[in-house]
Amino acid sequence: MRLLPALLLPVVLGLVHPVFARQASPSDTTLEAAHRSRLALLPIVFSSPDTRLALGVLPQYIFYTAPGTRPSNLRADIYYTRNKQFNVLLSPSVWLPGDRWQLAGKFRLRKWPTNYVGIAPEAGSAPEEEFTERMFSGAAEVLRQLGPRAWVGASWFVRWGDITDLDPANGALSDGSVPGSGRSRAAGIGVVATLDDREHVVMPRSGAIYRVHAQIHGPALGSEATFTSLTLDLRRYVTIAGPVHAAVQALFTASTGDVPFRVLPGVGEAVRGYPGTQYIGRQRWALQAEIRAIPVWWRLGFAVFAGMGDVADRVGDFRFDDVHFAVGAGIRVLMFPAERITIRQDFAFAPGAGGDYLDLNEAF
Repeated sequence: MRLLPALLLPVVLGLVHPVFARQASPSDTTLEAAHRSRLALLPIVFSSPDTRLALGVLPQYIFYTAPGTRPSNLRADIYYTRNKQFNVLLSPSVWLPGDRWQLAGKFRLRKWPTNYVGIAPEAGSAPEEEFTERMFSGAAEVLRQLGPRAWVGASWFVRWGDITDLDPANGALSDGSVPGSGRSRAAGIGVVATLDDREHVVMPRSGAIYRVHAQIHGPALGSEATFTSLTLDLRRYVTIAGPVHAAVQALFTASTGDVPFRVLPGVGEAVRGYPGTQYIGRQRWALQAEIRAIPVWWRLGFAVFAGMGDVADRVGDFRFDDVHFAVGAGIRVLMFPAERITIRQDFAFAPGAGGDYLDLNEAF
């Protein structure tokens, strides 16, 4: 994918951000600035051989359910291409008064070209197969606060997919040997537990969040396949000096059973520079670190980052010489200082891969 004015968009939007980002709260002079609702809007234009010209918009609405409560947000990612492909992702996250409850979810509807290059241990090395995916997925979580830093709750997941337009037509996906090829259906429920003392939920400069998520999927829940997953997501944030701070994330996912290949975890989900479909497997670990200086001058800042990770069929199959590395840097535009909403443009470099990323908010 090639972003047409990718490098200039953050700077341009930063200079004219009142046009694209407006205060959406009622006129109330007694309302503290930190508790005003905000609407950010980022337009995107890109092209690729599979999509031709494509347009997108990333709106994000920040609001508060009560004074002193963490900021809630409603985020959307919407794309449409000249080839009549589309991707719509809705990501709500709502904190109820007093932070006693958190409601979160991700709901996606898409018709989009992608590819398959194998599952670990042959991840990234199998003959490439291109296809178009039509799918709907939904995921939701309800968490209840148990203490000053602890939340526990339940999760739900469902995904319906259909793979068409296979090229070549006689590959591994067409003969049904890959779990989840053709039409597939997955559904599951799970439990979630978090320890969270971040001083800010959008772009923390100190504190940590440790998250454990376990799910089961099976016919009794509406899934064609039976499988389980366990994910550990550990993040730590440290202020270095002034606007400079560091962020570190360690991610590990362990899966068992016949996991559909489009549900398998991948290195590219955490390590910028790799496509999400290139290295996938039932077991995945990833580590990334980032130094952010936001802002350095006016609303402009920058970040440098590095990441590494690997996938395997079994935990005992991980090997250090198979680790995939990436490094990168990016620029930032701080749209709303109180809410720490940023536009980020990142450039990642990896052996045999790489990419650029234009988005709202930090990567983690």
